Amino acid sequence: MNCSKCKEQKVIKNGRTKNNKQQYYCKMCSHRFIEYYTNQAYKLDINEKIVQLTKEGLGIRSTARILEISATTLLKRIVCIARNIIRPNISRGKTRSRRYIDNDRADLQSVPTKNINRNRKKL
Repeated sequence: MNCSKCKEQKVIKNGRTKNNKQQYYCKMCSHRFIEYYTNQAYKLDINEKIVQLTKEGLGIRSTARILEISATTLLKRIVCIARNIIRPNISRGKTRSRRYIDNDRADLQSVPTKNINRNRKKL
């Protein structure tokens, strides 16, 4: 049997759970696990699935239903995932390149102002 976390084979038996399932202990990474979890929230790839479904625009309830976990557990996992996000380093003094700004202004200046005022409704 391989460790579910580090994939090493140095795993030994380490007692049983309340439900009489065999527990294992990895000597390499000190991870304690069982071979098959009844509760779906303990699966290792659940966080990746949460991020993927959130990016696709699914709501909390639908994501919880698809992953077969409770909405409360899902919210706790989302908060945990959000805490681990590293903020990008943005320097405050930089702006867009000058050439790009000039192109934007040129496009705005080429629009005739008479047509814009004519189409606007007065309140």
